[in-house]
Amino acid sequence: MSLTFIAGSFTPIPTLADANSAPYKEQLKGIGKVISDQVQQVTAELSKFEITQIDRHFLCSTMLELPFTSGDVSLDVFIDTENPIPPTSFINTYECASWGYSLRHYLNQLDEKSVHNRYLIFSILDVNALRLSFWKENENWGDSGFGLCTVLLKVEALDTAKQAVTASCAQTWNATPEFATIIRRSTVGRDDLTLSLPFFPETIRQIFDKLLANHNKLPDRHSMWGHVFGSDPWLNVIQEVCEKGISDKQTLMACSIALNGYYCFTEFDIDSSARCYMNEETRGVL
Repeated sequence: MSLTFIAGSFTPIPTLADANSAPYKEQLKGIGKVISDQVQQVTAELSKFEITQIDRHFLCSTMLELPFTSGDVSLDVFIDTENPIPPTSFINTYECASWGYSLRHYLNQLDEKSVHNRYLIFSILDVNALRLSFWKENENWGDSGFGLCTVLLKVEALDTAKQAVTASCAQTWNATPEFATIIRRSTVGRDDLTLSLPFFPETIRQIFDKLLANHNKLPDRHSMWGHVFGSDPWLNVIQEVCEKGISDKQTLMACSIALNGYYCFTEFDIDSSARCYMNEETRGVL
């Protein structure tokens, strides 16, 4: 495999029902510290030189579209002076699949002469900063979950790494069945592969259960977390490693699909050296 999972971190960030809380822009600044903490966690075992060679940090979100597209806030709101690799881009266009589009874009910018820039960090942030009822729960995904997830990947072989990432959009209105069918076609004969799918309630999950019945899958944790949008497949990996550990090298596929039909999936290797962190709930940030 050509992509390797080095480390991942997840921090729940609930929305507090406090009428006296600070304006949301001030609260978002507090998330900059959470991002910084996660970056320091996932890069803890890199050398100083390796850290300086990471030139991109993609920050992805589904929920935070409105504050950014309205111009009310900019990426600077999340910059923390202690962050060794602050976010360099904010992407929400592809909703839950934004991390996959970011990964594909990054790989396409590299060439075989890029011997140093082989680590990539992306963070997925979904918090109900504006306290909108739409984001609390929805018939399309059930209860929502809120938090920040940061993932560090290493590119082991560029050409095959590019082939390992798929980012596209459904062609029909039945996006979820189409998405599941595409995954099934892409993984024919791959008994070595384990899928990490989005968290959905039973009414939606049964589509995956039916169309991907013969595939190895990590458990759906919607009952525990709700739908945490683009974080779902990575949160699943992080929790699995924290709870059970990794004894032998495995190949996983992280998969995400968005409400408007955008989808992505990528294969990666993971072994016992992977470091994962399930952090305590961060209260008072929002």
